[in-house]
Amino acid sequence: MKALFEFRVTTRRLNGVLDILDEDAADQYKRLRAVAAEEMDYLRAIDTLDPSYWQGRVILFNRQTPRHRDTRNPPAEWTPLHAAGNFTGGGSLFIHELNLRLRYLPGDLIFLRGSLLSHSVEPWSGGQRISVAYFSHESFWKFFNRRLSL
Repeated sequence: MKALFEFRVTTRRLNGVLDILDEDAADQYKRLRAVAAEEMDYLRAIDTLDPSYWQGRVILFNRQTPRHRDTRNPPAEWTPLHAAGNFTGGGSLFIHELNLRLRYLPGDLIFLRGSLLSHSVEPWSGGQRISVAYFSHESFWKFFNRRLSL
């Protein structure tokens, strides 16, 4: 619970970015959260600490992520990726279908439709690399008879 409490500032910023980036998607996430909170007491409790639009996050320490798609996420899912740590170079996010390399240094934030685009993290140097990926699985949407649409 302490970790969730510590993430609340980042969570509010991520929610705010999605509010600007894709207002329709943000509204769909909010409606899902409201429906889920009505049925699940623990979600209401968690929302007081960490009111994230996304139901999950993974924290990766010094992991070079191989090429993949986020196959359990809805196709319309915006997946926020946040880099931290003290590494000094490399670690770019590579989006394979677009042949696009994005800077992904400490403090950088990338929103990506990870279910639609295969992506990987390239090698880095100069210290510890921490990244956080946020997600909501399609099964969560289906459980509440919802669908995230474009």
